Amino acid sequence: MQQAQAIIYGLGAGLLMSIILGAIFFLLINQSLKNGYKSAFPIALGVITIDAIFVILAILFTSQITSFLESYSSHINGIGGLVLIGFGIVQFVQEYKKEKNTIEKGSLYMTALSINLTNPANAAWWLSLYSIAPMSTYTLDSKVIFGVGAILGIFFTEVAIAYAAHFLKTFLSIAMIERVNKVVGIAFIFLGLRLCFSFIF
Repeated sequence: MQQAQAIIYGLGAGLLMSIILGAIFFLLINQSLKNGYKSAFPIALGVITIDAIFVILAILFTSQITSFLESYSSHINGIGGLVLIGFGIVQFVQEYKKEKNTIEKGSLYMTALSINLTNPANAAWWLSLYSIAPMSTYTLDSKVIFGVGAILGIFFTEVAIAYAAHFLKTFLSIAMIERVNKVVGIAFIFLGLRLCFSFIF
């Protein structure tokens, strides 16, 4: 019973994380419009690589990581903010071309990986999930099942987001897609500035 509950909660948590944790959501939409929904696969793999690491660390070292984040959260915010601002500037000045852009899968993977790694909200999310009931009362097996469910939920939700954006591409003009690109760039810069301001103050 507990294991069935863990997989259901995990899938739900993965769905929620894919929608609310900002930067990756915008990256998925942007790359899907540019390069098709298949570009979501390396992005999603980059995301779940870091998430899998956070799951393992959250299960094994929750208290130690919480202490580390409390001590260095401002520095992590600053680094994460600069990374997002850099991506945002590149995105804002890039021009959309009608032909498909040729972007290496490894580049998309590393982009998603670095964004997810330097986003302190992601680490805090995983730690909080494993620190509160019912996850805090789960057995080790159930905690692992919950993490696997969440990672699967993240992966499939992100692919679905990219597919939906690719489907909408047929209804968008080039000018509209260019505006979407600018909005994504501004969103990245805004998220980065918010992190940097939390580092300064």
